[in-house]
Amino acid sequence: MRNLLYLFGLILLMVILHQFLPWYAIVIAGLLFGAFAPVASAGKAFAYGLLAGAIVWGAYSGFLNYNNDSILATRIGNMLGGLNAWIMVVITALLGGIYGGLGSLVGFWGRQLFEQKDSEIADN
Repeated sequence: MRNLLYLFGLILLMVILHQFLPWYAIVIAGLLFGAFAPVASAGKAFAYGLLAGAIVWGAYSGFLNYNNDSILATRIGNMLGGLNAWIMVVITALLGGIYGGLGSLVGFWGRQLFEQKDSEIADN
């Protein structure tokens, strides 16, 4: 139950940030999630970021704006001679998942690094 709350919190943070920033809001939200959410492993951090990124970027940008040229998947589709709208939504969701997953992973590793340094300082 607690993990679902973290996931919905991450999704909400992405949507709020996306109102002010372009696609890299997903990376920023993933970084913050990985840095502050009490997830126990890098795999879980990546999985939450991946899922939330796919949900936000697939649903919000994919379904509503798949013809928008500022979306990377649309540019890829145009280079390939045009693709079906649903294929574009899937590509967009995959890209968003990668952004969110990598952001969460980097945030998690950063938190681990700082916790390790804090414990080394406390030991001395």
